[in-house]
Amino acid sequence: MKLERMRLWFAPSDFSNTVITHLGAIRRSTLPTQRVTSAPRKHPPCVCAGLVAQDYLNTNTRGAGMVGAGRDDHGMTREEIAEIQSRYGLGPNLAADLAVLTAIWWEEQVDLRLLLIQRKNKPFQGQWALPGGFVDMDEDLETAARRELQEETGIGDLGSTPIEQLGAFGNPWRDPRSRVVSAVFLAWVRHGDLPEPQGGDEAASAEFVSLRQGIPVDKQDKPLRLAFDHDVVLQKVWQRVRLQTAQSSIPLVLLPERFSTRQLVALYEALIGPSESQPLLTWLQHHDWIRPEGSWWVRGDRVHHEARPAWTVPPLVPIVS
Repeated sequence: MKLERMRLWFAPSDFSNTVITHLGAIRRSTLPTQRVTSAPRKHPPCVCAGLVAQDYLNTNTRGAGMVGAGRDDHGMTREEIAEIQSRYGLGPNLAADLAVLTAIWWEEQVDLRLLLIQRKNKPFQGQWALPGGFVDMDEDLETAARRELQEETGIGDLGSTPIEQLGAFGNPWRDPRSRVVSAVFLAWVRHGDLPEPQGGDEAASAEFVSLRQGIPVDKQDKPLRLAFDHDVVLQKVWQRVRLQTAQSSIPLVLLPERFSTRQLVALYEALIGPSESQPLLTWLQHHDWIRPEGSWWVRGDRVHHEARPAWTVPPLVPIVS
């Protein structure tokens, strides 16, 4: 997504206090008439909505070898950055990113997959990132996330599965070009419901990569190098995935229409670790999320009839400590 897409300004006083939950929450009356040119604070706060964990990594050492925000491996020269800032300003700008989680099955073995794009242009050219980009002035955040997904991967339909906004990430140095705040969404989608991704727009390629304990890896199981602060973002995505696994029926969308006990256990072990089959089956049946059909299991009536899965059920205590 090109930088020209988004020219949305926040008032300077909103930098540390605004949590982005909806485009309509931005008050037009506070939009400044001039660009913000004040220098960033030495220890700026991270703008996150309901997220635990670190504000950013290595706050005081912006330099070689860093992960997260403030990295120096973005591949842009000072002159290139200055040229972009002279044309488009320092921001803040608003972006929307989408983490699409799915699973591929080989009989009773599961491979969790995450949809990533390989960046075509600077910054972080050639590195991997979540599909996403800048929000248009007339767009809702979820609309922008879905549009960017279609433009960069060719996937225009995620089916009936709702997507959830996890929070906003606003480290001042997450993008070397300008101040960018990104709203991040999560979607669980059955692999059979998705077309093969095709890179487009700002994406040189798009691919469902394997996910090992929340870390995207290549075909040799080596961690992929991620652009921007998407390693930090994915830490939060993985925490939410594990919480949803322990408290909702959402993970069942990744299973085939009919599945065995071994497939069910394999999925939960990939998501939250070693799992005993009987406590798991008892817990899922108690909430009417699965039911037997011959020698197989299928999703229960409650899963099919709820617009959104229940979020207040007792967690799966035997599995998640």
